[in-house]
Amino acid sequence: MKFKIKARRPDGSTVQLFEEHPDQKNGEDSIFQRNYFLISITPVRKNKKAINAEVFFTELSDLLNAGHTIEMSLRLMAKYSKNAETINSLIESIRKGQPFSSILRENGIADSGQYALLLTGEESGEFSEAINLLSRNVKEMARLKRKIRALLFYPVFLITLMTVVFSYIFIFVLPKITAVFADLGVELPSYTITLIALITKVRNNPILSVFSTIVLVRLVFYLVRRNKNKILYTLIRVPVFGNTIKRHYLFKLLHPLSLMVRKGVYFPRIIEFLTDSFGKNTLLGDLSGRLRTALDTGASLPAALASSSLFPDRYRELLSVSVESSRFSETLEHLAQDNAQAYEESLKTIVSLLEPLIIILIGCLILAFVVSFILPMINIDTAF
Repeated sequence: MKFKIKARRPDGSTVQLFEEHPDQKNGEDSIFQRNYFLISITPVRKNKKAINAEVFFTELSDLLNAGHTIEMSLRLMAKYSKNAETINSLIESIRKGQPFSSILRENGIADSGQYALLLTGEESGEFSEAINLLSRNVKEMARLKRKIRALLFYPVFLITLMTVVFSYIFIFVLPKITAVFADLGVELPSYTITLIALITKVRNNPILSVFSTIVLVRLVFYLVRRNKNKILYTLIRVPVFGNTIKRHYLFKLLHPLSLMVRKGVYFPRIIEFLTDSFGKNTLLGDLSGRLRTALDTGASLPAALASSSLFPDRYRELLSVSVESSRFSETLEHLAQDNAQAYEESLKTIVSLLEPLIIILIGCLILAFVVSFILPMINIDTAF
């Protein structure tokens, strides 16, 4: 099986590899033997239709609770699924004796956190319960993501509409106005002349203009990816937006983490989940390094989490108290639910701020159009 591997060499440089290995464990061992630090390893899958994790785990949970075996459950799911080919390949892997948790991970159905939870369920003999927990978690995460998409729909619609309208004006309307100005010999302001020259170049060289736009967009994306950490830590200091960014990362962390702690996943596997899922380039990547240091020094997981600046002060206090009360699992579940609600409210606040900002931007563009073209048209009579 082919894997995409991202690792760090001993000299600190990062390398990306594409290698064939019998399974993921073999690929990880190969990296460690070369004294590389593993950042992430993911299977390169064939172009099959992706399985909807929410539907998959819900159906599997229902069938297991009905008393079916895993293989029988998958067979029943394959009968009515659009992903029958993928599900049948899972059945073949089970017959070869591979652990089901590894099969799901290698096929991209389970991420690192879900894999750790399922593996713990297999080792403890409570796989059905692990699937039930995972099913509820996946449904909750999907519900929240749908609400987030619904919140962002209106601002995205406004921006798209604004882009279409002004593109039409820019390409089809303004050239006709510039032709009128040229015929009448009207003296125009310098900024209007500059805008007309830009419009002319775009119309005369459409292919070059599109190519230049694509290059510019790719360059921006490249610079953003390269300076992701700097941009992230700058945005964190911005009021409202910074709090929402932290809530976003906690949203990605707390639900899977609470599930793993509830099922007794070992500390090293939690660190592996953070490293595999987030690497070293985000706030959660920094947290994985902090947890690894805590593991080496013998500190507890709650203490390591409580020392992270990613968590609000109230969360840190609750985590510290949970150690004394031996209710760490329940505390994490409470924090996951509380953060999900706070994250949703933060997004609503940002959306409510974006709407007037978009309207102001539209107003500025209309004002620029009026100043550049409408006012010179009003003053045309002075040319005669």
